Amino acid sequence: MESDIMNAIIAEEEKRLKRTIYNRKYWVKWRATDLEKIRDKARTLARRRRAENPEKFKEKERQYDLKKEYGVTCKEFNKVFSLQGGRCAICGVIGSNIKRDKKILHVDHDHETHENRGLLCKRCNFMIGNARDNTVILENAINYLKYHKGG
Repeated sequence: MESDIMNAIIAEEEKRLKRTIYNRKYWVKWRATDLEKIRDKARTLARRRRAENPEKFKEKERQYDLKKEYGVTCKEFNKVFSLQGGRCAICGVIGSNIKRDKKILHVDHDHETHENRGLLCKRCNFMIGNARDNTVILENAINYLKYHKGG
């Protein structure tokens, strides 16, 4: 009786294994022949959806970029944007919170600790980055400008 049950279990397991092997072989064959067609279809569909509703995709792309690069949600970005009055934290120029706008404010962060510090315009962000977040370099630049302005 027990041997019949064991034989049945073994037979069932062998069938399952054969199906698994068949499915793997089928998948490999299918993937080699049809994957490029599926990718092309998906790309075409994505392009069409993007063309139909570009604003939605800009917003999604912005959400993704903020989260990926700085660990910030759009809500958090907009909160800091409001706290700064929509202006650059250094020079005070009025900025934007819309992606692809030339006046968008960028998230400034410490490259060592990865802590976000505030929002800066493109020029101020470059200035901080080119000084390598080094206050001595920035102080030297201030002294240089003061000296050459005669004041």
